[in-house]
Amino acid sequence: MKKLIGNGRPDLFKHDRDMPDSDVTLDYVLDSMVICGTSESVVEQIEAFKDITGEFGTLVYAAHDWVNPELSKRSMELMANEVMPRLNK
Repeated sequence: MKKLIGNGRPDLFKHDRDMPDSDVTLDYVLDSMVICGTSESVVEQIEAFKDITGEFGTLVYAAHDWVNPELSKRSMELMANEVMPRLNK
């Protein structure tokens, strides 16, 4: 976060440009822009996002677990087998 704020890029993460740069913290970014959790929670978060934005055609899945590739694989399996089928109803 320090690099982004130091390089004048905190606006990328703001919902309101009038928001002070000091409010753009890691917790703020995680709470407002990252969808994560159990399969049920992820479905709920994506549905809530769709309620705000309307339908959208593409969902970008980004997972970076370089320490344990099996966890990354399991996360992708859960997304494909439990989350996406419920969203595509």
